Amino acid sequence: MIQLSITLDLDLYRDRLLLLTLRQRQCMVLIDQGFDTKEIAEHLEISVSRVQKHIFNARKILGNPARRKAARLVAAFEQERAALEEGGNR
Repeated sequence: MIQLSITLDLDLYRDRLLLLTLRQRQCMVLIDQGFDTKEIAEHLEISVSRVQKHIFNARKILGNPARRKAARLVAAFEQERAALEEGGNR
């Protein structure tokens, strides 16, 4: 049921997801993987304030969903994109 919900949300948010920058997507995927803001900053070698700005801007572009929901959406979107790229490279 959760997967169906995410799939439906992806369809609703697709245009907005395409507007996110690489750094915004990276930050949101790392949130989905359980990283906190400080860990994301260390992992990406950027400041904590820059991470916070990327997260803020990503959520704003997506219409301000909750942080976890936004992270799940972006992670699912990135998985979908990777699968499509992998399928096209065969």
